[in-house]
Amino acid sequence: MNIQNIAKECLKFGSGFCVISNGGDHPLYDELARLSDNVLLLFAAHITADVDIKYDVIIFPEPISDKNALEVLNIELVYSRTMLFIDTTHDNFYNNIIKTNRLFNDVWRWGNDNFITDKTNGTDMQPIDADKFTTCIPEIDVLLRKNTICKAVYAGPNKNIGSAALEKFIEVFKYIKEQFTNGASFIMFYDGDEAMDSSRVYKVLRLVKKFESITPNKTFFLLTSSLNYREQLSKLFSNFEQSYLDCLDVWPVPRFELVARENVQKLLHTTSDVKVGNEYDYTPKPKKFLCYNRMPRSVRRLIVSYLYKNNLQDQGIISLYDPDNLLDKSKRSNIDSLQNMHDDIKNLHHYFWNNIHNQLPIQLSCTNKRPNPVDVIQQDFTDFSETYFSIVNETYFYPTSYNFEGEMTTDAVFLSEKIFKPIIMKHPFIVAGRPGLLRYLKELGYQTMHPFINEDYDLEEDDDKRLLMILQEISRLCELTDEQWINIYKDLAPRLDHNFEMLARPRNIRLKRINFFKKFRDFQLDSLSGNNDAR
Repeated sequence: MNIQNIAKECLKFGSGFCVISNGGDHPLYDELARLSDNVLLLFAAHITADVDIKYDVIIFPEPISDKNALEVLNIELVYSRTMLFIDTTHDNFYNNIIKTNRLFNDVWRWGNDNFITDKTNGTDMQPIDADKFTTCIPEIDVLLRKNTICKAVYAGPNKNIGSAALEKFIEVFKYIKEQFTNGASFIMFYDGDEAMDSSRVYKVLRLVKKFESITPNKTFFLLTSSLNYREQLSKLFSNFEQSYLDCLDVWPVPRFELVARENVQKLLHTTSDVKVGNEYDYTPKPKKFLCYNRMPRSVRRLIVSYLYKNNLQDQGIISLYDPDNLLDKSKRSNIDSLQNMHDDIKNLHHYFWNNIHNQLPIQLSCTNKRPNPVDVIQQDFTDFSETYFSIVNETYFYPTSYNFEGEMTTDAVFLSEKIFKPIIMKHPFIVAGRPGLLRYLKELGYQTMHPFINEDYDLEEDDDKRLLMILQEISRLCELTDEQWINIYKDLAPRLDHNFEMLARPRNIRLKRINFFKKFRDFQLDSLSGNNDAR
């Protein structure tokens, strides 16, 4: 093997490296230490559950023979990091990872001249003990697979997954009771695919309350993608006693950040000519903006209508679909009868039905084979490279109190894949979403575009006013010259680089920095000591 070449390829996977060997120096460690200051050599015999491997890339130059080390590695140390295997001949540890942890895609082995992966995206859906959410949270994946004290129940909106949305209430109740009988101490409900929904939370609480008299606090957990979950719970259960919620711990999980990270990892190591993270092209672009839209939600129809009504459509790349024929004109509301809607917004609704509806679909990369484009393909690179900024129309814009044309609404701050695509592409963005969305994005460690893009709209609670502020800023951005945009790009480059690195590199994914293993160890210690009220 060419050690120099292997070390050079290792550097592509991160900035800190831990080389684990059976004992003694290893030439790969020596070569990596020559190329990087952040390299640690760790002997397998020294690995215990207390060892803290801080580096994000773990390298196995040879099969590990120490059984105690293998047990620790299998459970806790490596599943939230990149794993590089140099020699997989007769390596049961590598084969076990490939076989049992099928949903974690950051495992690589050395081929002839580069690293390759044997991972697949297949998954076995189980009727109740659902693997659904382990696809993007490796820390929880290994916790559930390796630790019998915790069991999972899918509580999300996908009704094709066994007891999804907890429709089969009695079956789920029996399943949880059976898990407790078999030694489980914790039940984890997952509802991270969409924003928090009151009906789903109520069903979870109904289940939890049935076990209240026989289980201590901190027995049930709910994972949600609603980043403002505390405010939502306070509003949803304002008429309930606090004890009603004490039996359920709620943790925020930015699920689509993890999906986007998975996309980045695939793109970083693709054999295609298309690469992410390249240098900036400070030359004029043919278009000003990119505006992807699939489902024809109200705010998307309004923004597309504004672009056409103000003759901005030729300055951008626009898509808008109606894949499920949701826009049946017979269901059209009497817009003029709505007293609380701003006149400018009413006019845009009229413009859509009179001028845009008959042009649908405005088609780009959404096809029958790609009905919900959460991934990144060649066409996406072209669209981003030909525009200066993205208009990101998030899944939710209006609150639950908004009742108009069957619009999907929520009070949740929910980040979908839409906001992370421009981050992957190092593309400035303006976002139409719930108020406070940018604030929560910054809490996750990302940087936003202010003052180069006016983001005062993020603080505006009035939905019509917030939308009008966004539209006004889109117009201003479209008026900027190529020279002005190129200068903005030069000023924004450090932020765009930072955001890309935040998404691409860290292995301890945000999750509010929750250490799931530590949290569960603490819960077990509290239970043993009888401290059931601590949180």
